[in-house]
Amino acid sequence: MPIPVKLYKQPSVNVNSGGNPVEIPQGQLNRHKPFNTSTQVRIRNFVWANTPVKPGVTFLTSQGSRLVLEARQNRIIYLLVRSNTGGQNKVFMQPSNGFVNDVVMFPFEDAGRKLQTVKTLAEYEVQILIGVLSTTGWATFSIVMGVDVFQFFVNNKNNLPRWPTMLQALLQTNRDLKVYAPTLRSKLIQSTLLVALEGSEFAASNKGDISGKLAEAAIKDPKIAGRAMGIIAGKLGANILNGRLSVLSAVWAVLLTVATKAAASIPGAVGLATNEVAALGVADKAAFSNELLNLVKRADIKLSQADAEKIIEEVARHPKEIKGSLVQLAEAFKSE
Repeated sequence: MPIPVKLYKQPSVNVNSGGNPVEIPQGQLNRHKPFNTSTQVRIRNFVWANTPVKPGVTFLTSQGSRLVLEARQNRIIYLLVRSNTGGQNKVFMQPSNGFVNDVVMFPFEDAGRKLQTVKTLAEYEVQILIGVLSTTGWATFSIVMGVDVFQFFVNNKNNLPRWPTMLQALLQTNRDLKVYAPTLRSKLIQSTLLVALEGSEFAASNKGDISGKLAEAAIKDPKIAGRAMGIIAGKLGANILNGRLSVLSAVWAVLLTVATKAAASIPGAVGLATNEVAALGVADKAAFSNELLNLVKRADIKLSQADAEKIIEEVARHPKEIKGSLVQLAEAFKSE
């Protein structure tokens, strides 16, 4: 059953009643969290009667195009998507009255009428966006998301439904590797991806094994998966589905070859002809560790030769236990 949306009634518009927007400096966004993305502020004006201020909706003002991230009774937090005065891709906070005044008093009222159905992001997409903003600074925002935030979601519309599945696979593998391959877990998963979640609002309110709790919560509420994948996107960049994570998929391919002792034709890797992992020779293990090092260099992952060799040893000792997790992870993250 959907949660009812809470509507805040806004007093009649008075051009002198509102405050001006204030930029939230880089690194200070978390001071204003948690964001409530389920509330709205109603505009008591006939032009905007059917268009409340709510997360995901874009409004035109003299400042530029504003994408709402949060709408509370006392404040509106928004991202300036396109600017007429500077500050594009920066986040601002403004008293609700001031925000409403800016929208209603925008001189091009005809444009306002036409834009009552402006581009809108779904709440899941808003959560992804908040996750990105929680991880990256405003200076790199346009690099991570692209110049147009809406274009980012258009470009990734076919990938977004896969993100919860990717998160689930990542968290399941994290749990498995904690037991069977701790070096692989710490070097390639915890340090690269899940570390981004450690400082999140969800992590702060859920002590202990965040991966297990996050997986359970993501099943119940896809918005949590959206926020988590946004954090990962912010950490690794907008091309996560076709860039660095595809490198991680290649890592899983190398490790799967070790885990299953199957003959493989991975560039630079060694094809194995026997069926017993125990038969892996020193040269074979060294070759796989070298291939692993070459792959992760392209993903900005810190991995030493000793780490690579230890990872290969761990996987070789527990091939059956981790095979399923590696297969699931490789499939979830592979480029389409």
